[in-house]
Amino acid sequence: MTFNHRQLVAFVTIAQQKSLGRAARDLNLTQPGLSRMIKNLERSVGVTLFHRHAHGMSLTPYGLAFLPHVQSVLSSYDRSLEVLRGMAMSGRGSLRIGVVASIANLLLPTVFERMLHDQPELQIDLVDDIEDRLAQALVSGRIDFAVAGEIELSDEIHLEPEPLMADEWWVIANENNPLCMRASVELRDLTDCRWILAPLDSIAYRQVTEFFRAHGLPVPATAIHTRSVTAVRALVASGDYLCFMPEPLMRAELNAGVVRRILAPQAIWNRSFYIYRRKSGVLPNSAERCMRLLRDAAKQSMKTVD
Repeated sequence: MTFNHRQLVAFVTIAQQKSLGRAARDLNLTQPGLSRMIKNLERSVGVTLFHRHAHGMSLTPYGLAFLPHVQSVLSSYDRSLEVLRGMAMSGRGSLRIGVVASIANLLLPTVFERMLHDQPELQIDLVDDIEDRLAQALVSGRIDFAVAGEIELSDEIHLEPEPLMADEWWVIANENNPLCMRASVELRDLTDCRWILAPLDSIAYRQVTEFFRAHGLPVPATAIHTRSVTAVRALVASGDYLCFMPEPLMRAELNAGVVRRILAPQAIWNRSFYIYRRKSGVLPNSAERCMRLLRDAAKQSMKTVD
């Protein structure tokens, strides 16, 4: 079985355009030439990848199964070229990393300072997002590796088995909220409060939902949905809201005394962070080094806490 880069690019382009004519224009090829290229690819893999019909082309079940693997191969190919170009440009190099907000806040300042001190020309692309979107970015090749909480594993994602570190989530409110003055708060005391929570598809919202449902309580109504950490900080510090946030992201406000933790033992959550990478392909040296520095920084952070 043999096929080449041009055939794979042609396959993906037709799958995206759903038209031989549009794909040929995008690739600057003639339609007969592109058609021959795809037929040769189908002959090589031994199955029909496209349905041909009057209105265009669509993937067969074989084509649908083949597509994500081809996209991964092309992404690895492009990334390999980037690494080589970086080496040729006086060691400039690049690093593409995806993290959740807590990691960006806790570990990245130290790690990035160290990397850029040792390699001033390094180009870093940082993606700060939720777990599901980081998994998509990892599989598509937009990032070299991810640091996040639990991500659903697939055939393309490898989990480093040892947790990197953990953070602790609390219900947090304005310093003047009466609930902050109590030595212990029950979940039922939180049902009628005004909440600011992440959107419904977020891990934070799902966790709050699990807390209440596990105790047979209604899930509290959410006054404001937002992914903006900045907005949550400002709103909780100045208004009568509750939020559910990792302690590191509210540390400045907690230290300043403008917000306080609500001591609700039934609503405290410890989240472990892991490093995720693609199973296929080779990581650039900058990504390997960044992972080592992250592990060192995590260990140092835990010693500081202790």
